[in-house]
Amino acid sequence: MASGGSDGVTGRANRQDSEGGDGSDSGEYGEAWATGLSLTGAAVLFVVLRLFAVSDYDWVRAASVADTIGLDDASRMVFGTMMADPTVTGVVLAVLVPASLSHQWRRGKPSFRTTGNLVILIIVLLFAVVLLATYRLWWLLIIAGVVGALMIVLQAKGRRDAQGRRFALFVMHRTGVVAILALLVTAAIVRVPWAPLERIETRGGTIMGYVLENPPGFLKVLTDDEREILIIDVDQVRSREEIPTKP
Repeated sequence: MASGGSDGVTGRANRQDSEGGDGSDSGEYGEAWATGLSLTGAAVLFVVLRLFAVSDYDWVRAASVADTIGLDDASRMVFGTMMADPTVTGVVLAVLVPASLSHQWRRGKPSFRTTGNLVILIIVLLFAVVLLATYRLWWLLIIAGVVGALMIVLQAKGRRDAQGRRFALFVMHRTGVVAILALLVTAAIVRVPWAPLERIETRGGTIMGYVLENPPGFLKVLTDDEREILIIDVDQVRSREEIPTKP
């Protein structure tokens, strides 16, 4: 009898362990699936925001711009957006630099588990260094120092300012989320497309705009001032000159 009771308890325990294991696996799978959907949604939102931002939030113009985008343009849109407006990018980096540094400092010695944040930190620092070296935006360092000091103060206040401390810890612990939010904000407010501004001399006059598509035989250009879509025959083009980006 005792043996039978023991076997029953053991069987129930085995079933519970098995069910617990399945639940754990299901939970991890569900979390990975939710993360994938979130990143996909963020990517779609980024593209939509860019389409409307460069077309001054005009539906017809946005539809014309969308016709020039292919699947291979995703990386060009992301990096082109970050480099389109040095001032906006500088403000974003002034927040991301201290956030990434503080997060890495809290995680301790670099390891395989902190690879994601380490990659974000390297990219952010690289963008900041190149931006400083190119445009001498020294105010970026001042803002970054103020943001970093503010996060330290909010975290140190503790019980006296619980909401401020929670905000500081969120920024420090969710660097990836902060980076995605910053990229989405940049996508929504930067009017400059992911292509460089050009001065296009044609037989009919000079056009200042962005060449969004260059298939054989013609150019599809988004004008700088009026945000109109022009289709120009390449036989009418006399010269093209790229205009350097200014902060």
